[in-house]
Amino acid sequence: SANAPTLYVGHSQKRIGGKLIARGTTKTKKSRTLFVPADLLPTLEAHRELQAAQRARYAPDATWNAENLIFTRPDGTPVSKEAYAREFAKVCRAAHIEDATPYALRHTCCTLMILAGVPLPIVAKMMGHKDLRMVTQVYGHVVKNAVQGYENALPSVLATV
Repeated sequence: SANAPTLYVGHSQKRIGGKLIARGTTKTKKSRTLFVPADLLPTLEAHRELQAAQRARYAPDATWNAENLIFTRPDGTPVSKEAYAREFAKVCRAAHIEDATPYALRHTCCTLMILAGVPLPIVAKMMGHKDLRMVTQVYGHVVKNAVQGYENALPSVLATV
């Protein structure tokens, strides 16, 4: 829908002179807009409220989170990849999930969308790919399994015409 919530990804992390900033280029050198699932909105709203409280505490009269990041340290500065990895590992241990990485969860998400019957162009767009090549190359085996059982789809449609 035209009112679907979105997330803009325009930059990645970069260190300049030892300082972490969020103004590096993305891997593809292009920005992208991702759709945010509706059930994630309450969590993001609660996080925004937490950030407002952190800003009031740490930087009420100063620039705070100038890069408009979603996730920051309490003082509004970017979270390093290393700190994120440590927190992610803690959450996974608490959930009894072994050997998980954000990248592995990304693969799981893509696989589940394909198995759920989400059209491949939509899967590709949601994963941030410009076309279907990456999805079909990496997930071709999943696609093959997902289409099994549809071999009678065309005859069924034609029988109704």
